[in-house]
Order: sequence, then structure tokens, then C-alpha cells
Amino acid sequence: MINQLMNADQFMALGLELAGYKRWRRYKEKANIERFKAHFGCLPKSCENIWIDLQTTTNAECHIDSAADPKHLLLALNFLWEYPTEKRLFTMFQVTEKTARKWCEIYTRKIQLLLPDKVNIYHTGMDSCACYEF
Repeated sequence: MINQLMNADQFMALGLELAGYKRWRRYKEKANIERFKAHFGCLPKSCENIWIDLQTTTNAECHIDSAADPKHLLLALNFLWEYPTEKRLFTMFQVTEKTARKWCEIYTRKIQLLLPDKVNIYHTGMDSCACYEF
């Protein structure tokens, strides 16, 4: 069961607001997607897919409950993409350094545990191909 629906447009709005783009609605979608990717390293649609996977997984270690906040997923993705200081995370996400550290650890671990179910490696002779299913 999906507890809190978040679509790609909602992730883009939340991410751009957190990143400080208060007037993002005035810009074309392509520009907004590039801004989003610059801060979180992926497309808003990827965030939607990860969010759904975290809510629907049968792996109890990865699963998030109804109290989960999509802002925490974005915090972890920003951390993984930019590797900012805790003080910068504190400023961008308006949480304490301790809280930022807590949610980074929780969500990076959950994403890591999802990977075996979402990434397939196909071996063809000497070449390998990683296929991401997000």
C-alpha cells in the first residue's frame, strides 16, 4: 500500500523550493529539470519511482511507513550527489545537523538495500551492462 503519493511534479516543486528557487514556476520545464538534477543528481521521475519502491517493497529494512517525509529522501539524494557539509544541509533543509545526519544515514541505507532488486547486471562475453530499473 502506498501511504503518501508524490508524483514527479510534486518532487520537482518540493526540490526546487528547498534549493531556493522561489519563482521556479516562471521557467520552462527543461530549465527546472536541469536545476533539480543539479541539486539531487536525478530526475524528479526517478524520485517518484524510488519513493514508490520504498513504500511498496517487501523488504522490511527498506520499507518506509506513512510518517515518511519526502523531504528526507531529497536530503539524502542531495547528500549523495553533492556531498555537502552538515551546515549546508542544515541551511537548505532547515533541520539540525544531527537530524540531517540521521535522515542521510537512514535513506542512503534504504536506497542501498533496494539496489539488488533494481539493478541487473547482464554479462555478454567480456562486456557487462548495468540496467537500472527505477
